[in-house]
Amino acid sequence: MDLNSPTYEKVKKKYLRFLKTQEILSEPFRNKIGQLNKFYIPICTMIYKTYSKKKKNTDYRFSRRARFWKINYFKYF
Repeated sequence: MDLNSPTYEKVKKKYLRFLKTQEILSEPFRNKIGQLNKFYIPICTMIYKTYSKKKKNTDYRFSRRARFWKINYFKYF
């Protein structure tokens, strides 16, 4: 992910807001941007790549059409 892209800025803003809610006054998080760049972004990209590999049928119209055909076919018998 490009560090100057608008998407990165939105993710960074949401991540920092989330960390702010999780902080305790006696123990604040250190190196928040480093955690974002070295841990959170690589984990998200790994999950996305795994998800996109496991995705079998990207066109839902065909699977839905076949399912409705089976339902309508059995209605008549």
